[in-house]
Amino acid sequence: MINEYIKNINTALRNLTEHDFENGFNITKGISDSLSEMATNVTLYRFNKRLYKERLSLLDEKGCIKIINTLYEELNRIDREKTAFGEPRQRGLIDKL
Repeated sequence: MINEYIKNINTALRNLTEHDFENGFNITKGISDSLSEMATNVTLYRFNKRLYKERLSLLDEKGCIKIINTLYEELNRIDREKTAFGEPRQRGLIDKL
């Protein structure tokens, strides 16, 4: 069963990159980076384990926007706390996908 899921993921990512190369590339790279980093980052592993346990397809646009904005707020907080020199990268919140 796992091999079938991996095959489906591979097909979906290939189709995405064929129809929307730039965003497909970014999504594929992001998934790859996240999966690779889970090997050494237990917090990221636990986060992904909980995230993908849920049926994300149930979210409507309002829910997706809320989750992305919460993610941006937390990434902005970490960037502010960890940036020693210069201005930290700050992501703007969104009102539509």
